Amino acid sequence: MNALKTNRFWYEKGSERTGNALKSNRFWYVVFFAIICICFIFIYFMKSVPASNVLVIQDGMIIETISMSRSDEEFIYVFESDDFFNIISIKNGSVSISEANCPDKLCVKQGRISTGVLVCLPHKLVITLSGSTPSQPDAVSR
Repeated sequence: MNALKTNRFWYEKGSERTGNALKSNRFWYVVFFAIICICFIFIYFMKSVPASNVLVIQDGMIIETISMSRSDEEFIYVFESDDFFNIISIKNGSVSISEANCPDKLCVKQGRISTGVLVCLPHKLVITLSGSTPSQPDAVSR
């Protein structure tokens, strides 16, 4: 009888240990989930930093750096070359290509953006919104 009680005691005690282990694991799952959520929130807010400059790049060279204005006025910039033109519109911290003479006009159809890149492939024109003026080329563009 005592042996049975002893075995029963160890079984109950073992189940308590298992219960504590589950509580401990649950705690670490909650901590891990909270850290992942904090990381996603941090990444979301880092991406939503407003752009302060518009870089106009043609054939891989910066041809114009335009400071973004937060006013309600619309600024129009015309970029012309030998046989093409693109009209860039800047208003309320967003940019669009309002008119172009490329055959497919996909750059005009991209619409107004406040983050990211506008591209006109036939004219090799790239419009990038950035947070600051680049001082030197980065390692990728060297």
